[in-house]
Amino acid sequence: MKLRRPVKTREAYGTHVHRHGDRTAHVQQDGETIRLLSVQATLADHDGSASLRGVAYGDLVGVLHRLDLPPADDATTDKLIAAQLDLLIPGQADHVSWGWQRTDDGRPTPVYTVSRRRLETLAGATSPEDAPGLITTSALALHHLFDHSTAKDKRLHLTVIGWDAHQAHIVRYRDGQLVGLDTLMLDDTPSAIESDALVAAVQTHLDQAEAEEVAWSDSAFTLLGPEAMGSEDVAAFEKVFSGAYERAEDLLNLPGLDRVTFETSVAVGAAIAALRPQQAINLAAKEDGQSGRSSGQPTRGRWVVAVAALLAALALLYAGDLKRAERITQAVDDAELDAKTLMSLNTDLQVARYLETTGPSFLAILDEFSHQTKHFTIDEMRYERSGQFTVRATGRSSDQINQRAAKLAGMKTLSSVRIRSQVIKDRDRIDYTLVAVPSTNYFAPFAPPPREAEQDNDEGSAQADSESSQSGGGA
Repeated sequence: MKLRRPVKTREAYGTHVHRHGDRTAHVQQDGETIRLLSVQATLADHDGSASLRGVAYGDLVGVLHRLDLPPADDATTDKLIAAQLDLLIPGQADHVSWGWQRTDDGRPTPVYTVSRRRLETLAGATSPEDAPGLITTSALALHHLFDHSTAKDKRLHLTVIGWDAHQAHIVRYRDGQLVGLDTLMLDDTPSAIESDALVAAVQTHLDQAEAEEVAWSDSAFTLLGPEAMGSEDVAAFEKVFSGAYERAEDLLNLPGLDRVTFETSVAVGAAIAALRPQQAINLAAKEDGQSGRSSGQPTRGRWVVAVAALLAALALLYAGDLKRAERITQAVDDAELDAKTLMSLNTDLQVARYLETTGPSFLAILDEFSHQTKHFTIDEMRYERSGQFTVRATGRSSDQINQRAAKLAGMKTLSSVRIRSQVIKDRDRIDYTLVAVPSTNYFAPFAPPPREAEQDNDEGSAQADSESSQSGGGA
């Protein structure tokens, strides 16, 4: 005796939202079988926690991309799609929402993008509690219907054309995979198919499509219009399609689906997609970042949490300031300081803080520098507070410049003296730049002058350099 675990039955609603009214389909899944229960004009009352809901917006139109992506989990796949969209539409990827569908290994992944602003406008009237779990378009809903309810051998090379008074949707399959998902605007086109205007618009669009191994005109085709297809409707399309015409009723294996029209098909496709979200292209924003980017607008709950966190942080900051002020007051009281002594102490602290952070003053550096550079030709001097001390000067030779750098390295107010650059301007002229760092260990107001012996040596060296220059010029 074999015992089977009872299969849980699930239900879903799919609503086609368009200009002339909504159409809602109610489907039920029992095991692997999905059955259409009813199609009605409005959404019936139901327990939202026990059922799923999908919405197809008729006025939402997007673009299908087929991207080559490596096998990965959902989060990684979404990041890969985001990176490729940044390359496909530079500067615009942040303004679109997308969904994608799993495919067999080695095949391009279908990715459908729509305008995020347009999607938020259409879904804006829906409260967060009533928000559908799946959002799709009319063209995508047709794809979800045929992807589930049509055998793969029947849609190896199939073109599905569905239309109403405003739009025509063209869904193309090659080797059983989705390769085209296009929408044509028909607001200026007569709705009567006898005028051949719709056929001409479809033919023009397909002629402009990319070349494929199987020509679009050779593929089988099926039609979904506002009403049931008549012989005149089929004959008009047979003029441009050389492939066989397949009745939608014969292609769609869905119990309960008897009368197949465009609006009914879109509603049923949205309901099936809601039942199979892992196999559907879902344009609804997900908080985890998968299957489309979040709109970026914080919810009311997040606003409440953010305000509460801000108020708590302000309260903690205020309490900390009060405790710090109490400790300072207590320290002053314990030291028994009067107002005059406290003011003097604050002044000394400010002076100490200044000396500690900035090192020697510029006057102290300039004073010592003047003692060390009696015979220097200085072009520019720059001092950045708590930064570098820079000198641009002119010398006669590299040896002389090295000697001057070594002499400045002995200063008490400077440290890390080095030659940054040397540029030869003439035979006896070199422009150079010296950089140094103010010493952090020197706090005296002025530096003592060099000893007399050092001054005599400097003057003798300068005189020798002058005589050498003059003799060289005379020769």
